[in-house]
Amino acid sequence: MKYFVIILLFFGGLNHLLAQEKANEISLLISSRVDTTSNDVKSIIKLYENYYKSNPDSIYDNPFWNKREKELYKDFDFSRESIFQGGMNAKTLFKYFSPFVMSVEPIGEKYQIRVLFSSPTTNPQYAGSKVWCIQKLNAIKENGNWVLKI
Repeated sequence: MKYFVIILLFFGGLNHLLAQEKANEISLLISSRVDTTSNDVKSIIKLYENYYKSNPDSIYDNPFWNKREKELYKDFDFSRESIFQGGMNAKTLFKYFSPFVMSVEPIGEKYQIRVLFSSPTTNPQYAGSKVWCIQKLNAIKENGNWVLKI
């Protein structure tokens, strides 16, 4: 009976850890004003989601960013400094501030995506820190695929 309880506790704890890990996954909330019936818009939202699952707090040859800016600038994502504030990592950011896609709109040959990072807190003590930032990026076609750019 003792072993049964230990096994049950182990698997119960494992389920809790798995549920917690799933809760830490990035899930984009999308405004109802975003036209998710457009294939381009859906692709750009997926691109943005993939970018944020790919260590956006690190400088490396990120496959979701355009080649030209990566060649020109070591730290090609100029929004990185204001979002991560020089010390926060992506995991911490997503733990406290949920990304909300406010708009994905065409501007000539590119699309502009605006994402609000805000906290779901209702605690009055933290109400002044509810909004972290609004990130504005562009998506362009490169070799037939959508990639991000400033």
